[in-house]
Order: sequence, then C-alpha cells, then structure tokens
Amino acid sequence: MSIHPPPPRQPDLPAWLIMAQKIYVMFTVVEAAMRSERRERQREIEAKPLATC
Repeated sequence: MSIHPPPPRQPDLPAWLIMAQKIYVMFTVVEAAMRSERRERQREIEAKPLATC
C-alpha cells in the first residue's frame, strides 16, 4: 500500500531539468509579485500626486 499517489510526470526526468523547472517557477512567482507590487505603488502615486512634492 503506497501512501503517495504516483506523480503525474515521468519519474525518469533528468535532475537538471527538474531543477530548471523549479527555478523557472520560482522566478515567475517572484516576477509576478514584483509586478503586482509595482502596479500597487504606481496606483498610490497616481492617487496622491502632490504627496511627494
């Protein structure tokens, strides 16, 4: 009896490919977070343009 279900991907993927996928996912997550943060900051600047003067 196996506790874990079989993985959806083939288990014979090379280690460097798995590592590359993890790094790619990490970068996309970080980039998305930075983009949303930048968008929020831009919205704050547009909401109060005279606050920085």
